[in-house]
Amino acid sequence: MNPDKKWGYCPNCAHSQRFVRVDVNHTFHLVMTMLTLGLWSISWVSAIIGRRITPWRCKHCGSHAPDFTRSIGRRSRDRTNDEQGGV
Repeated sequence: MNPDKKWGYCPNCAHSQRFVRVDVNHTFHLVMTMLTLGLWSISWVSAIIGRRITPWRCKHCGSHAPDFTRSIGRRSRDRTNDEQGGV
């Protein structure tokens, strides 16, 4: 269950952050569905739907709104902070 990782712009953090998404372990869910005589399939379907609704999550703040088209590099962020007198 290795998560996918991707850099993107996080509107909550206001800079580039790493976004992650976890794949659904279909083998585990299949075994659990067979052991519980189909009752676990409810959990399996909800895991699939949940991944499709909010697939990416900011690793820093947990936001589900990545912008992969806009990415601010570290140098740009540092230069902006220096211009504003920030740290």
